[in-house]
Amino acid sequence: MGNAAYMKQPDIVEMVLDQYKPELTEEPWFQSLYNAMRESIADRHGVPVMEAILEHGISPNVRGRENHTLLQRTKIELMRIADEERVSLGDGVRK
Repeated sequence: MGNAAYMKQPDIVEMVLDQYKPELTEEPWFQSLYNAMRESIADRHGVPVMEAILEHGISPNVRGRENHTLLQRTKIELMRIADEERVSLGDGVRK
């Protein structure tokens, strides 16, 4: 039972990434980043990525404007992380 919150984490990640996928998919490195995050965020990119999503992500107990603000903060954090990852993933992704 204690793992219920942990089990929902990938769903939160998917919801956040899917919301901003149209903007991010313009970047050639996005799919590699997306796949790596889906496979294992903590293992591939470090615990701070998951902490950022959980801290700034979607909260079922928050509605309306507050949730929009949380999503905006999540987007900013994901874009910051993505910029850092683009540097490390870029050479391997570009053809």
